[in-house]
Amino acid sequence: MIKFLLLLLTLYISVVDIRSQKISNRSNLALAAVLISDSHTLSILMTLLYTVIALALSILINLGMGDFKLVVVLLLTQSAVLISHQYFSLFLACASLTLVTSTLARKGIKGSVAFGPTILLPFTAIYLVM
Repeated sequence: MIKFLLLLLTLYISVVDIRSQKISNRSNLALAAVLISDSHTLSILMTLLYTVIALALSILINLGMGDFKLVVVLLLTQSAVLISHQYFSLFLACASLTLVTSTLARKGIKGSVAFGPTILLPFTAIYLVM
């Protein structure tokens, strides 16, 4: 049941983010409520460290607050999955594909990109296989 709800929330958040470039707090809370029942976390100290790193990176690349909150929800509930090599590899592939597709569609590099799907799709793929 958790995997089905995760899949629905991933699709919902991704579609809304692509259309409106926003991830609502309600969506993040719903995701947290689903994932907290089957958490795969690291120690509090490590999770805090990765959250600070995520904050620094989000400021550096001008990531939206909804995207940052999405990363925090995933770190708080699934940090062991989120910092894995497998997630990082899939994330880089999705990010590259997103940036190339967005650049080609707009015929330029300017503008914002819906980054929620890029964060969620690799995580969901790994989680569904677990």
